[in-house]
Amino acid sequence: MEMQDILSRHPLPEKGHDKTEKIIRWNVDAEHAVVVTRIREETKKDEIIQRLAKRIAKGDLETHKRDKDLEPYLTSNRTTTSTSEEGG
Repeated sequence: MEMQDILSRHPLPEKGHDKTEKIIRWNVDAEHAVVVTRIREETKKDEIIQRLAKRIAKGDLETHKRDKDLEPYLTSNRTTTSTSEEGG
């Protein structure tokens, strides 16, 4: 294999030392932190998600499968089935 072929398939890593890239990375990281914080806050407010988390932590989610609020979280193959049926 020739050197040009190797370099075209495995380019050198980008350095990213300029100020603009650092500012962009900082903004993305800051926005990500805000989103994660908001998800945590909203999750704490959601009674159903709190019940689900409690059942998972206790390891007894299966014994609560008749709970209508938790039912959607027990049937994980629903999405896979509908996707495979639609996708052919």
